[in-house]
Amino acid sequence: EYLVRGIESLRKEQLTTAQAAFELSFDTFENAAALDGLGCVAVRKGAYKEAEMWFDKAKAFNPAYSHVKGNIGTLALLTNELDRGTRLLTEAIQDNPENHQFRYNRAIAMYQKPQQYSQTDVLAELYRAGIVRESKKITDTIEELKRHEER
Repeated sequence: EYLVRGIESLRKEQLTTAQAAFELSFDTFENAAALDGLGCVAVRKGAYKEAEMWFDKAKAFNPAYSHVKGNIGTLALLTNELDRGTRLLTEAIQDNPENHQFRYNRAIAMYQKPQQYSQTDVLAELYRAGIVRESKKITDTIEELKRHEER
C-alpha cells in the first residue's frame, strides 16, 4: 500500500508525500522498490548524489531488481554520462522490453549521439516506446526532441 502511494505521489510531483510513503514502505517491508523510489524522489529534487546513493542501496539490496538499472541509466544521462546511460538503459530494456520510459530515455541519449545513431535509429526507438506513430513525420519528431533538449 505504501509503495503504491509513493509511486502515485511521485507521478503527481508530491515529493514530500512520495518520500514519506517510500520510507514507510521500506520500514514495513524491506524492498528494493522503496529504495529505488527514494532515488527517484531525489532525482526529481535535483539531488543527484543522493539519488545515486539510493539507487546503489536498491541494487545492493536486490541485484535482481532490474528497474533500478534503468533509473541509474537515466541518472547517468542527467549527469552527461551518455555512454554509461545508454548502456544501462539498453540493459534495462533487455530485462524489460515493455518499459516505455526507459526506451524514451534511451532514444533521447541516442539523439544526442548522432555520430553513433541515425535519425532512423532514434525514430525506431521512439516508435517502440509508443511515442512515435507510423503516420508521424520525421521532422515533427525531431522538433519534439529539440524541445526536450532545451528543457
